[in-house]
Amino acid sequence: MQDFGRNLKFELLKLLRNRMIIIVSVVLLTANMVAAYRLCDVENDAKTEYYAQGVAAVIKDAESRYGAEEGKNGFTARYYKMIADKYSKLRTDKEPEAVTGYGQYLSYIYVDLFLLSCCAFCAAFTFRREKETGEMQTLYAYKHGRRGYAAVKLTACAITTTVLVLLFCLSSFTGVFVRGGFVDFTGGGARLQDLKAFIYAPNEISVLSAVLVSVLYKIPVCIALAFFAGGVSYLFNSGALAAAVSAVFMYGSYMLNNRSYINKNAFLRNCNLFASIRPSNIFGELRCINVFGFAIPAYVVNIVLPLLLIVFFGAVFFELHLNRASVTIKLPKLKFKRKRKIKQAKPHGLFAYEFRKIFKSKLCVAVIALTLIAGAIVSVISVRAFPYPEQVYKKYCERWQGRYCYEIEDEYNAEQKKINDGFEAYSAMRYGRPVEGIDNPVQAADYYIANYEGFRLFREKYERLIELHEQDKDTPILFEGGYRRFFESGADIFLILSAVFLCTYLATYDRVNNTESVMTTTKKGRGKLPWIKFAALMTVSGALYAAFTLITFLPILFKFGMALPYADTYAVPGFEACGGMSLGRYVALMFILRFIGVVLLCLFCCGISSLIKNHITAMAATAWIYVIPIFLLKNAENKAARCVEPSLLLDGSGFMQLFSSPGAVAVSILICVVIPCILFIPFIRKVIKWNFR
Repeated sequence: MQDFGRNLKFELLKLLRNRMIIIVSVVLLTANMVAAYRLCDVENDAKTEYYAQGVAAVIKDAESRYGAEEGKNGFTARYYKMIADKYSKLRTDKEPEAVTGYGQYLSYIYVDLFLLSCCAFCAAFTFRREKETGEMQTLYAYKHGRRGYAAVKLTACAITTTVLVLLFCLSSFTGVFVRGGFVDFTGGGARLQDLKAFIYAPNEISVLSAVLVSVLYKIPVCIALAFFAGGVSYLFNSGALAAAVSAVFMYGSYMLNNRSYINKNAFLRNCNLFASIRPSNIFGELRCINVFGFAIPAYVVNIVLPLLLIVFFGAVFFELHLNRASVTIKLPKLKFKRKRKIKQAKPHGLFAYEFRKIFKSKLCVAVIALTLIAGAIVSVISVRAFPYPEQVYKKYCERWQGRYCYEIEDEYNAEQKKINDGFEAYSAMRYGRPVEGIDNPVQAADYYIANYEGFRLFREKYERLIELHEQDKDTPILFEGGYRRFFESGADIFLILSAVFLCTYLATYDRVNNTESVMTTTKKGRGKLPWIKFAALMTVSGALYAAFTLITFLPILFKFGMALPYADTYAVPGFEACGGMSLGRYVALMFILRFIGVVLLCLFCCGISSLIKNHITAMAATAWIYVIPIFLLKNAENKAARCVEPSLLLDGSGFMQLFSSPGAVAVSILICVVIPCILFIPFIRKVIKWNFR
């Protein structure tokens, strides 16, 4: 036991003394706190109106359904009986209280992303360190080295994950507290039902108790995911492959929790790890899972499932560790004798040498492949949904395409009357009133239901065209779905990650592998090597830009189309600040701005790599600087606030939206253009130093 405690202390100290772990944790904690401060919705804590009536309606509906199923004695009957019993115990005579802060905290979900990323990173370090440094065989030689090593690793991972959960929850709590504070901090009288998002919570609980319970629910989930991510990173020799498997597992669990992807399957939606993290799943309306005919509340499964997975993943790692330590199986390689022709080696220049570094590295190839595949999947998923109202809206646009607004006045008014008649018929039939003046009320009501939303979108566009016509700005009617999606696609995170990884890898390769001094002794190596390296970086960045741009642009083009490229940009709502430029030219401008953004990202990577010796630290620092502001400023109410986003040129359209504010444009140019160029100076100094030393 004494050895176990000493080894456990040794494992924890390794984490605390690792500079990379500390930097990653501090940065993610800070980003989580800032995101909690900026992204929390202040309207979530509005008073719940008609709470008593809503609960009474739920009870009445459950009792009526239970009466219809009572004789069957099945899962449905047990489920509605449980609903009636649960909600009957709630106090509905109490007036809702004014509560501030708790709704924002419980509805904030970005903590899950930051927290799981940090837990997976720390778990991978805990499990892989001895394997990468070659110290594993030394540990096996100690007393109880195999069993003790596995137990200590699992315990250290669990302790680290628990501490991280507490720290991340505290950081998000701090962000919300700084934003608006918390009313009734002691949780004395305010109930969870006093929050608008939890009006149908089936259990009486104070808001402060709900905050504490949500933290307790997060701990086993994060430990289970950390055990999985750490165990996978231990089993695979390739860190990139281990990261990909862990990411697929977490992403799959997240998608199971997304109702739109599983057709509202209650079992899959509730029996996954992400359902155990979200407070809305734990404290929301009563949802039950059919377990052998019995109605088991989902919040029970949400705490039992992670505990079972902790035992399972821990046992699997423990057993596999013992087997891998004691048994090594090597399969003999089959050898075939054949005559080989010796080819004369061709000399390769420094430019080809730089590219060979990429293609000979399995990690680089894996990163490129994974980011391209992920980018393609996200692009296809993002455009695959073509809502029916937008299809109707597209039909209206194509029906009057190319004609000015005053020429379709009669047809537009006739369509408006048809929609109004359908609404009258629909309202009368819904409330049991007689329908007058309409020949076929059922057909009129069906037409209203099928076309109203699409016509509403067209009406907004039509009114906008009338305003433009009054300003002597005539523009044809076009369906702007493809343009709008391309303009709003934003900066591609996968492009940023792949470009940052490859640029920092190439920029620091010779220094990390101690071949820099050798390269400078070659013919023309001292003078040409930095510029050749920079040319290789630019070529790689350009190739990545072309690939990711096509992945983003082509699905949008094929799905939605981009009609009438000669029309003015102000024909697309929300892009009036871009002036009278044609849509075709604006699309070309987006391509140019995004390419300039990739070039500046390459300059930034070169500068950071010249200042930071460790390529992993340089890669992480650049990725955080470019990616984290995207999440923090994604839904900024004031578009000018995005001027501090370093990747704004990679968005293109976001940069153009700033032109209504000259000050924001100046700040954006300073951050996006000037700072990368200044950071490129250390790289130029290295070139001068090599040329004249």
